[in-house]
Order: sequence, then structure tokens, then C-alpha cells
Amino acid sequence: MKTNKWKLSLLVWSAMFPFSTLATYGLSQFSFMAHWPLVARTFCLTCLLVPYMVFVALPFLNRRFRKWLQSNPSDQNQRILADQSPDRSSETSQAEPSYRGLMTNGTGI
Repeated sequence: MKTNKWKLSLLVWSAMFPFSTLATYGLSQFSFMAHWPLVARTFCLTCLLVPYMVFVALPFLNRRFRKWLQSNPSDQNQRILADQSPDRSSETSQAEPSYRGLMTNGTGI
């Protein structure tokens, strides 16, 4: 089943924003980092953020919200309609031709 991208992006944001905020605050508490250039501070932040997202947050959120991520209202409606339709398996089995008596001598002739 296909994952909804907007739902996945919402989960990624919900994990990334709080951790990013806390990590930024935590790194700002080190007085020696206050004078670092923006690129160096961003590098330190991403060194913390990427492993957290890949190995902790996303696997947890994917397991926790698997059904919600893969649910699609149109798929559910189609499933409901398919369940309500009459059973056509008996009609198709009678319409298919039978080839039992055609191969009488094993050669097909």
C-alpha cells in the first residue's frame, strides 16, 4: 500500500521541530559556540538531528502511525463497494471454456 506523502511530511516535521528547537537551545548554552559562524553551528545541529531522525524518530513514528500513514479514504470506499457487490465468482467459472477432453492421446491432436 502506498504511503501518503503529506502525512509522512507531517510526522517528519512533528519529530524534527521539537528536537531541532531543543538542540539549538542546548548548543547555545555552550559559551564557546556563541562566536562560531552560522555554518559551523548548523553543521553541529545537523550532526545531531540527522542520526536522531533516521535511527530513532522515524522508525518509531512509522511503527506507531503505520495504519494512519497507509490509509486512504478512496481506498476504503472502494473496499466497501467491493464488499457490497454481488459475488461474481460463480458466473466467471461457468463462462470459462473447459479443455479437458481435447488432449485424449497426450499429443494434443
